[in-house]
Amino acid sequence: MCLYLGLNRLGTEIAKHLILAGVKSVTLHDEGTVEMWDLFGNFLFSESDVGKNRALASVQKLQELNNAVAVSTLTEKLSKEKLSNYQFVKLYAS
Repeated sequence: MCLYLGLNRLGTEIAKHLILAGVKSVTLHDEGTVEMWDLFGNFLFSESDVGKNRALASVQKLQELNNAVAVSTLTEKLSKEKLSNYQFVKLYAS
């Protein structure tokens, strides 16, 4: 299982490539909300997503890229216990 943290401009591109590569499962984590500046240069978000959690706003579009990959979300703060459930953790912070 793969946990991906941070769904900003570059972060969404990396998540896209992980999913297109066909990893078994990806959990998207981001505690932030989509803001207007997220719309520029980011293929995942639209104006209707502004104010929504980034992970929740992106999960459907990312899932559509590869239905063989289980894509889920995690929006609350991370703990050591939650992190221990994953084999691979990728953090992207701007």
